[in-house]
Amino acid sequence: MGRACFWPFCWGGVLLLAASSASAADNAGKASPRQRLASARTWGYWLQAPDLNALGRAGLDLVVVDYSRTGRDEDRFTREEIAGLRDAGTLVLAYFSVGEAETYRFYWEEEWADDPPGFMGPENPDWPGNFKVRYWKRSWWTVLKAYLDRIAEAGFDGVYLDIVDAYWFWGSQDDSLTMRADDMVRLIGRVAKYGRKAAGRDFLVVMQNGLGIVEHASESRQRDLLASIDGVGVESLFFNTTAEDAAYRIRLLARYAEHGSKLMNVEYVPAADMERYCVDARGTGLPMLLYRADPDRMLDELVPQK
Repeated sequence: MGRACFWPFCWGGVLLLAASSASAADNAGKASPRQRLASARTWGYWLQAPDLNALGRAGLDLVVVDYSRTGRDEDRFTREEIAGLRDAGTLVLAYFSVGEAETYRFYWEEEWADDPPGFMGPENPDWPGNFKVRYWKRSWWTVLKAYLDRIAEAGFDGVYLDIVDAYWFWGSQDDSLTMRADDMVRLIGRVAKYGRKAAGRDFLVVMQNGLGIVEHASESRQRDLLASIDGVGVESLFFNTTAEDAAYRIRLLARYAEHGSKLMNVEYVPAADMERYCVDARGTGLPMLLYRADPDRMLDELVPQK
């Protein structure tokens, strides 16, 4: 086993997890999801065909999975399946894209290929089958509500919002950055309000990337954002980026942390980089949860953290 470095900067793999799994289940019944998020020390990120049994055995404090084994509605997880993972002491967040539409989701209609709805934008060249959306459109919110209903019905503890940075995609095209940032904050607020009404006031909202929205939105919307979310996740903070970009995002993360947001990070690097990963994270002085995923970015297994 490689050198272990522990929370708040890194978790040390199988031995740490085995030692924590029993107490995690005991503590789960004594604290609210929000309290458990605040005290979480370990997390995992598994989107492609996640194995809930394997995740339960891992003893993680928090996991992010798709609401479905395959992403398709007929394979969505049942309330009993999610409850089994939660009963093991694990908080379970559902991956939830708010800035792109995905062709394999239940809401996709075949006629959209020739007659796209008003909210549909261009296809993401890096992810075929994913289309940018004009997320401020009421018709897109109607789609998201049906998606949230499924997540709440399955008993997830909350959502992990992706493509928040769509505000930059649209706002940087026509100098409407503040307006589009405000639109995204309003959408996040709607997700939080709707989710907490459907699933309970402790329904968690964590956003991934798009950190700059806390500066690009208007002052009042910045406050709304920080009041709506419980945490922020960030990809590729220490690897596959520039020193300038990393320093900028670390500064933003400090602001989120000051307002009580839980910080989470995933890096797509080989196991050989684990020690450097821990050292770099420790150097920020920020209490963030770390997860090393495989460099292919597929998130199709739970990767040993050692």
